[in-house]
Amino acid sequence: MPAAIPTDTVLAAPGFLTGPIDLAGTLVSNLSDLLHPTFGTASVAAAIVLFTMSIRALLSPLGYIQARAQLGRERLGPRIALINHRHAKDPARQQRELAEMYRSEGVSPLAGCLPALAQAPFLFLLFSLFRGSGDILSHALAGMPLSAHPFAELGGSAAAADAAAAAVAALVLAVALTAACLHVRNAKATTRRAQALSAASAASAAAEAGKSSGKGANKGSGKNKATSKSNSNANSQANSNKANSKAGSNKASSNKASSNKADSKAPTATKPAPVPTAAAPAPAPAALPPAFTRALPYLPLTLVMSVGAVPLAAGLYLVTSSLWTAAERPLMRALAARRSRDVAATA
Repeated sequence: MPAAIPTDTVLAAPGFLTGPIDLAGTLVSNLSDLLHPTFGTASVAAAIVLFTMSIRALLSPLGYIQARAQLGRERLGPRIALINHRHAKDPARQQRELAEMYRSEGVSPLAGCLPALAQAPFLFLLFSLFRGSGDILSHALAGMPLSAHPFAELGGSAAAADAAAAAVAALVLAVALTAACLHVRNAKATTRRAQALSAASAASAAAEAGKSSGKGANKGSGKNKATSKSNSNANSQANSNKANSKAGSNKASSNKASSNKADSKAPTATKPAPVPTAAAPAPAPAALPPAFTRALPYLPLTLVMSVGAVPLAAGLYLVTSSLWTAAERPLMRALAARRSRDVAATA
């Protein structure tokens, strides 16, 4: 094994993390001792990978909760758009309706954020451990010190750089690129689902607007029919009075006066009432620039830069955790969707 690296090359962790980092470092060291008969000098690197996978497995229930929350929000998307359209001019009622809907459906708008926030301290702790623990960084993987940076090994700027270390660095970066591509694929799938949800929400809002417009048109048509019927009755009454005045010669003058009086009381034709139109929807929030939207799914590719710029121990952690996340998200989504179907079938 290579000699321990100087302490000035080790990045110090914040003081409040010293205790948890020491405990995690002890667990990794014990795991490395167990793996040494099998992996030899690579036992510390193997311990980093296995320890990271163990922590991610313990956090998997939070990933399942996050997947369920995302499915719930997608299922309620059209109803949310409908409530926003109906009460666009009454924000207070809009919020009450949304809160009631979330409560009745058992979905929390913050359910997807809380699991991610709960995982963050553990992941930050692991990254701090593998970035700055002197005992762990004093070991090597196939001739490449765990304290060395992959980019430095590939560039030949490290003092002990050789073909084996460069091969290890290239392999780690290749695995990081694979994990990043898997994340890009998942991000594109999420974007497609979001676009489909947006289209469904817009269709629901348009249907609601058309329904409101139709009700207003029917109400205006009924009012016009009533006005036309009233005018028709008044004209019939006037014609009847005129006929009576011609038949009775002795009461001609009185019938004529009565006819004039009836004519003066007869209502005149009124203009048709204007058909009410549906209220205009609230202005949509400003959309992101199209170039930014197209580039957003490719953001995970920056993982390669991160892995190449940190010590190899931290890079192994980042690659392992990223591969786990790329495989976990589709799996948890599938499990949550199957659970929702089972619940709906038994309801």
